[in-house]
Amino acid sequence: DPEGKRERARIVFKDTGKGIPKEQQQKIFDFYYSTKADGTGIGLSLALQIIEEHGGDIKINSEENKGTEVIIYLPIVG
Repeated sequence: DPEGKRERARIVFKDTGKGIPKEQQQKIFDFYYSTKADGTGIGLSLALQIIEEHGGDIKINSEENKGTEVIIYLPIVG
């Protein structure tokens, strides 16, 4: 748990693709932001909203030409 508050599940998605340029990393969770001509720009925005509504968080680690890692933290309830 990055905040040290409570036990959380950690879900990691990782690829070795082209990565996300630094100037775009702050924008990728903005509604309607997309770098694709046919993109809607709501996917990551909606994902973040749902995750936060459940008390979680999402982090992106990305390096151009090396890939991207998306980490989702969700509280363990029970």
